[in-house]
Amino acid sequence: MPLSIQQQQQQQQQQQQQRQHQQHQQQQQQQQQERRQQQLSREADPRMAAIFSKVSEQYGELVNFIIRPPRDVYSDEELGPRLFTLGGRLYQRTDLELVNRREMRLQCSHYEPVLPPGKTQKLPCVVYLHGNCSSRLEAMSALPVLLPLNITVFAFDFSGSGRSDGPYISLGFRVDCLLREWRSEEGSILAL
Repeated sequence: MPLSIQQQQQQQQQQQQQRQHQQHQQQQQQQQQERRQQQLSREADPRMAAIFSKVSEQYGELVNFIIRPPRDVYSDEELGPRLFTLGGRLYQRTDLELVNRREMRLQCSHYEPVLPPGKTQKLPCVVYLHGNCSSRLEAMSALPVLLPLNITVFAFDFSGSGRSDGPYISLGFRVDCLLREWRSEEGSILAL
């Protein structure tokens, strides 16, 4: 007597479940064998334990170097004058401090053209994200390119970098919080 379609589907599902179960068991057995081999090799050669220990220690140092690099220390003078000219046009640097959600103070600078009294103008803004072991000073190289194009520049020290608070750098993980905070204070649209 032929099987109904429903019975065929049930049979196929059971076969598929059996295959998945077998694959899972094979994976577990393979992982157990690998763990046994690692343990045996460490026990068989005490030097391997020392090597594993040293590698682990060096890995920890590498991770620490990435998340706790040396801070870029700089003076106010290195940020340049608060008012400066570029291509015959007057610009200003406004320094400000934002507090992130982790209650860390982030040191920031906003570079923009000086407008005549009473005149306002919404301009696009590039938020400059400095590299590892660096600071907002890095953005200075972008000013001669962006400011003459009527693009303002917002630069900041990541937490754990430059003059900002924090023992670790975030590697940009929480930049969205900074942008949200600055945007709410400035009320302007940011272009990244």
